[in-house]
Amino acid sequence: MNPADDGHRVYRRHFDPTARTSLSVLAALVAPGSLVLDLGTGSGALGHHLHETARCAVDGVTLSADEQATARPWYDRLELLDLEDPSWVQSFADRRYDAIVCADVLEHLREPERVLQACRTLLRPDGRLLVSIPNVAYAGMTVALMHGDWKYGPEGLLDSTHLRFYTRRSFTRLLEAEGWHVERVEAIDHSWYYTEFWTPFDHLPPAVARYLLAQPDASAYQLVFAARPMQAATRPPAANVPAPDPSVAVAVYTATVHAVGSEGAGPTPSVHALGRIGAEAQTLAFTIPAAWAPLAGLRLDPADRPGLIRLQSMVLRDAAGEPVWHWHAAVDGAAPLRASRHAQIEFADAPAAAAGWPLALLGDDPQIELPLPPGALEGTGPWRLEVVCGWPLSADYLALLERVKPAERPRDEVVEIVLPVYGSLDLVRRCLASLFDARCSTPWHLTIIDDASPQPEVGPWLREFALAQPQVTVVSTYLGWMSSFIAFFFVLDGLAKSWKLPILAAQLPAHKATGPALPAFKIALLC
Repeated sequence: MNPADDGHRVYRRHFDPTARTSLSVLAALVAPGSLVLDLGTGSGALGHHLHETARCAVDGVTLSADEQATARPWYDRLELLDLEDPSWVQSFADRRYDAIVCADVLEHLREPERVLQACRTLLRPDGRLLVSIPNVAYAGMTVALMHGDWKYGPEGLLDSTHLRFYTRRSFTRLLEAEGWHVERVEAIDHSWYYTEFWTPFDHLPPAVARYLLAQPDASAYQLVFAARPMQAATRPPAANVPAPDPSVAVAVYTATVHAVGSEGAGPTPSVHALGRIGAEAQTLAFTIPAAWAPLAGLRLDPADRPGLIRLQSMVLRDAAGEPVWHWHAAVDGAAPLRASRHAQIEFADAPAAAAGWPLALLGDDPQIELPLPPGALEGTGPWRLEVVCGWPLSADYLALLERVKPAERPRDEVVEIVLPVYGSLDLVRRCLASLFDARCSTPWHLTIIDDASPQPEVGPWLREFALAQPQVTVVSTYLGWMSSFIAFFFVLDGLAKSWKLPILAAQLPAHKATGPALPAFKIALLC
């Protein structure tokens, strides 16, 4: 690159100390009176603030002659240099800095590792490296990619001059590999609704949108890192870096809390949490930001899909951690919840002992307004809502069983036989032969669940078999979560008695989908 070329883009930034931006967060990490090196000054907004407000002595580097001319008044030394050229560091070899700032710079470089190495030589022993980067794990960018789009623009997360892309984890690894210890990571959150990614997000199924928004750093548009040179003898773990999420290996659902009565335009504010399907007890924690105030109430969407949830307790805490409202299934019962505005939720007539009060979630957007007393949301926040619940069975299978009619039953009482299949076609054939050779006076129906069998011949054979047998239904799924489906059938009899739900044989993509709902049934399992 030629530093004298005036064709380089000029990045003009406005520094607003009252707004939470990458520049304001970076500036807050610089101690007043510090000696600062600003790598990639842009038009000098950060240097201006540090010079005028924090009384810092600031040096800088830029690649643009136009930026140099604009920013020069705020810098003691402002050099026109190319950070890709290792010789740039020689221009500052006579100084040692309290802080070196890289504000949205490293993603523009082919070899940011060299800059990180050079910065170590320019810092004082107790100095800090301060870096802001765009977050490629931002939910809006993920959604754009899901729609097959990766659209570069003049600015933003997909600035056409970006060469490297990072997440919290990947940039932490880069810093550690170059000898830096990460002390602090801060997220600069932006609602997808107000970014360049809002249009494709609106096209997602609600369950998918909620799942994405519940991921760590989903709303983080940028990330700010503070790091110090790592001692050669030690490599301490990076601070504020999420540990691997154990829920990745299990089926999950997304719960959401919405603001009720908040002021302002745009979508209703919401926060999300991931729950585990199959957990008998888990705590979902939601932090209600102070920015939501004033609030008239809170709405809980327990899950993003149909299913059975056992609600055990809920507590709302104020900014000091003191409870301002609580509900407990064994003490308060379901009456306060039934009296609140709710949709796509049915309550059981009685609790399941200590396991909590069962709630049947009947759609993909179940919701209930919390019966909060007057004054519970007074003050400035933040608040914390803790929901203790269990999900003892797979919502995916409940959803599957909602839409497909069972085969016609000749009598009121039918034995429902469920056969899970995962490969082993020879064993499946032997099992079915044994069943059809048996002599049974009670009518029966067989549901075969082909749970993503790895052998390609299994699915076609089962479908052909079902076409020839009127009392057989085949369900092909790709959920990979068979351990919970058995529990579903054990619970289903109780659901039918408590809520008068129809008993359905199977759903997508079921082969044979005719007949009335079962008026009564028994269960048999073939192992």
